[in-house]
Amino acid sequence: MGQLAKHVFGASRVAAAARTKKLDWLRSLGADLAIDYTKDKFEDLPEKFDVVYDAVGGSDRAVKAVKKGGKVVTVAGPITPPAFMGLSWRNSILTWIVGR
Repeated sequence: MGQLAKHVFGASRVAAAARTKKLDWLRSLGADLAIDYTKDKFEDLPEKFDVVYDAVGGSDRAVKAVKKGGKVVTVAGPITPPAFMGLSWRNSILTWIVGR
């Protein structure tokens, strides 16, 4: 995903989360910051992200990790209702549609 984000979409920095044994693999795929989700809560990091790609779903963690005005892309179903808090009307609707 890191290579895709950088080379296709022009991302300058990519962060990715996985369990401990997958961190080197994330780095090999182009992640500049590999986050161990078994030890750290990426949504509580001081750094917020322009785009968060959520392949797990089931919580509002991705929305908590995105910058104000940023985008959350999910392939794991709808984001739970509390996640819409703080999103613009347009982004809330787009998030709901993508989740369906």
